Amino acid sequence: MKDRTRKIIVAVLLVIAVCCAGYLIWCYATAAKTKQSYDDAKKLVTENVKPSKTDSDDGEQTKPEIPVDFTALQEKNPDIYAWIKIDGTTVDYPVCQNNKDDW
Repeated sequence: MKDRTRKIIVAVLLVIAVCCAGYLIWCYATAAKTKQSYDDAKKLVTENVKPSKTDSDDGEQTKPEIPVDFTALQEKNPDIYAWIKIDGTTVDYPVCQNNKDDW
């Protein structure tokens, strides 16, 4: 009886260990896939930003060229409507909003 109980406990713990390992593999694969999709989106963004001219000859300010190709990004995901990048940080991501969002 004692030997049978021990085998059942070992089998249950083995199943739990396999499930935990599978969950960890799934988490890491999902994180890698997410990172890859962000990297793909970043490749679509043009890094050549023309500096803004603060004062032109006629006294008006000119706007800098937007370095993001939103057409290409929205072909990949139509919910993308902005890009956020904060210099000096790792924040460099697309911003998405679904048409059904009522914010």
